Amino acid sequence: EILGVDARQFTQISMIAPTSHDRIRAIAEQANGFLYCVSSLGVTGTRTSITTDIGGMVKLVKEVQDIPCAVGFGISTPEQAKQLHSMLSDSIPAVGVTVNQPPEAVAQWLNNGIIDIAQLHGQEDEAYIRTLRDRTGKPVWKAFKIRSGTDLEAAKNSSACPHSIIPLRS
Repeated sequence: EILGVDARQFTQISMIAPTSHDRIRAIAEQANGFLYCVSSLGVTGTRTSITTDIGGMVKLVKEVQDIPCAVGFGISTPEQAKQLHSMLSDSIPAVGVTVNQPPEAVAQWLNNGIIDIAQLHGQEDEAYIRTLRDRTGKPVWKAFKIRSGTDLEAAKNSSACPHSIIPLRS
């Protein structure tokens, strides 16, 4: 049970990071749904280049289980997003993690194929989510901080559902 809600209503999405190398196979064995690949370490939007071997990470996963992989990356510039997206197989969606970016900019990245999915981690509200969907028709995911039952209800009722991201800490 999580804040009074049956935990079976949630799907646990496993994550791997560039530092997970020795654990990638073990994480992939236990994963279900899809595996979320973090493309770089550090503060989102502050790096000047992307040096992670995303293809190598995904290859290790696929050696263990044929599970879909989503690669998330913080967008600092459209050029960085294009660089990372060009390294991905067409079957791997590029998830652009954004924090309080203008909806016009995120819509442009989605419409120009720089990212395939927008993952929102700031104070973006329902109007923002609707604006992105109306302008792009593309998937929009929203991360929610859950500190109370009210927060959980807001996540469940969001138009981003069923693609709401609720970080769980043990």
